[in-house]
Amino acid sequence: PFTMSALGTIPRSASRDPAVVAPAVIAVARSPASIIRGTRGLLMLSVLSLGASFVNYGSNLAFARVLSPASYGDLTSLLAVSVVVAVPLAAAQTRVAGRVAAYATEHRWGRVQDTVRQALMQLTMVAIVATALYCAAIPLIVSVFRLQAVGLAIALAPLVFVGFLFPPLQGTLQ
Repeated sequence: PFTMSALGTIPRSASRDPAVVAPAVIAVARSPASIIRGTRGLLMLSVLSLGASFVNYGSNLAFARVLSPASYGDLTSLLAVSVVVAVPLAAAQTRVAGRVAAYATEHRWGRVQDTVRQALMQLTMVAIVATALYCAAIPLIVSVFRLQAVGLAIALAPLVFVGFLFPPLQGTLQ
């Protein structure tokens, strides 16, 4: 009784109605400019993700050679904590990506910019608070994780801050 279209699932009886079919066909037809923009965004996301992977690999290699095994273990445990903290921020990435995609298909570029700007402003405030809380909890983190030095915990503070800002930027590129 239902059929799939570009607008979602619609009743089969309604799919014969030209008023329903026409918007579905229009939604599928995309201009060359929007295809180029989408391809450019996908390419940029791919290049940035690849670059982040190379930086991650290179930094792991460098830290493995510079740090003692115990210090390297401290570093990896702190990085694991930062990943666990960043997981809930995937919701922000999904929300920004959905809004940006909706406004971009309607060619409302001003709304796209406003959405990204608002997301960055709100998450910057959250990042400041989260980083301050993290810095205040450094003595507790050092004792809970039995870190050999406080320096690694302090060095993670900028990563905590940036970790809150990355999801909306990645959501914009999706």
